[in-house]
Amino acid sequence: MINRNRCCETVYPQEPMGSFHGYQCSKNATVERDGKKYCGIHDPVKVKARRAKNAGIAEAKYQLESSKRRIEYLGPALLAMLERILPDWEHCAIEGDDENDPVCQDRIKLRDEAKALIAKAKGEK
Repeated sequence: MINRNRCCETVYPQEPMGSFHGYQCSKNATVERDGKKYCGIHDPVKVKARRAKNAGIAEAKYQLESSKRRIEYLGPALLAMLERILPDWEHCAIEGDDENDPVCQDRIKLRDEAKALIAKAKGEK
């Protein structure tokens, strides 16, 4: 028998054998949509918003995990490449170079940042 003051949604128990037999939600109806009454849990508008939010959270988690995997995969190769390139940047600080030259200042800054990143990656301070 359908109770007209309760949510119209059919719910199914979580038990393995009872999942084939649904019953009417036991919550009182709080909203009416398209002539049907729903509780706060089964309100189609709230369900849609909840699913969109959860999809956004799942996408963010996926992107974070993908980034972590890329870093784990590419990190050692990038570190090795940075260590190979670093000696080429050392020439900017030798005597005779114009340290006021913006290009030279940028190279010195990049060189110092690269040294710091290499030390951090190796666990040094």
